[in-house]
Amino acid sequence: MCGTSTMHRISTTMFEAEKRMTLWTTFKQHFSRYFGIILTSAIMIASFVLLMQGNGESIPCESCRAISCLEFPPWADENNKWWYCDDCYLVAADARKNVNASTASTDLFDQVTVTCPYGDVFTLDIDDRSKEWMENQLPNWCRSHCPGT
Repeated sequence: MCGTSTMHRISTTMFEAEKRMTLWTTFKQHFSRYFGIILTSAIMIASFVLLMQGNGESIPCESCRAISCLEFPPWADENNKWWYCDDCYLVAADARKNVNASTASTDLFDQVTVTCPYGDVFTLDIDDRSKEWMENQLPNWCRSHCPGT
């Protein structure tokens, strides 16, 4: 922005415009050029001050999250994005092994208790699933069941 406002202007005779510059035309050109520089600088300084008010662990304003992070790709469904802007990577879980005699020797689980990033807890019944499957499902469960994510 600042670089384009300091570029040399193309001659107006090239476009067959008026050769005579009025005071109003000159004022508009200079005003728009310097107003753009000042406005851009003020917005950059205000953004810097706002972001520096954070402590590094929390965001300074709740709407800043929407500005600073976009889930990608936007056309992918909710469970197939490349990255997310939530705290579901912090989710924790405790699983209960299935105690049926037929599956006692395997490492299959039938219930999982999920602790959300903000402390909420919920329990899900699952049908004899492995640890790897549950680890892959934790972020999806968090996004669908945890408030505030």
